[in-house]
Amino acid sequence: MKTLVLIATTFLLLSFNSSTLNLEKKIAINVSEPSALSFSIDKKTLFTVSDSDGSIHQLDLNGKTIKVIKTKASDLEGIVFHSDLNGYCITEERIRKISCFDLNGTLLKSKSISFPGSSNAGFEGITYNSLNKHFYVVNEKKPAAILELDTDLNVIKTITFNHLLDLSDITYDEEENKFYILSHESQKIMATDHLFNVENTFSIPNVIQAEGLVVDKINRKIYVVSDKDSTFNTFTLN
Repeated sequence: MKTLVLIATTFLLLSFNSSTLNLEKKIAINVSEPSALSFSIDKKTLFTVSDSDGSIHQLDLNGKTIKVIKTKASDLEGIVFHSDLNGYCITEERIRKISCFDLNGTLLKSKSISFPGSSNAGFEGITYNSLNKHFYVVNEKKPAAILELDTDLNVIKTITFNHLLDLSDITYDEEENKFYILSHESQKIMATDHLFNVENTFSIPNVIQAEGLVVDKINRKIYVVSDKDSTFNTFTLN
């Protein structure tokens, strides 16, 4: 049985810095309609998904394809890997479904969540907070919202997030206990604290329909994939 949980959450809009990220390089990748980005468990490679055919693509840090994994998922939009999971979780946008698998592709758990809005403006991205062991899923728009889920994929609370025109992806920074949220319509990335108070905003005007991001603190980079032109974009993280 699907469960709808909506809890109003208030957060502060703190003063924050705004800047434009420097685009180092843009390369074409062999992924049709790429969406989402996640580090692999060892953080040496990346994973993205194809909204076109439901496949999962492993990439090196320059965007070159290493491996392709076929799935039966439809309208695949989000993905996250983590050692706590010993595998990965994906989101299917239209049916509001989250599924988690081990590294061999065996299904561990799956849940559909009732949530308002258009079928084509649903669950766009997912990330995992290793400190509280919770998942965070972004709903694209109407409403633009962040769902916090427990380890069993139950909704704990829903956070309305209206600072951006839409929400395309989300990633968690374990080192600083913060989130980075991507918007393709606003052409921006927002950095927030762990309570989703905005700290910084970064413009990315060089990317059309950005739908996936990862923050690489070691190499001081932000990687972004474009759904529209199938490109892998590398920005300098100041």
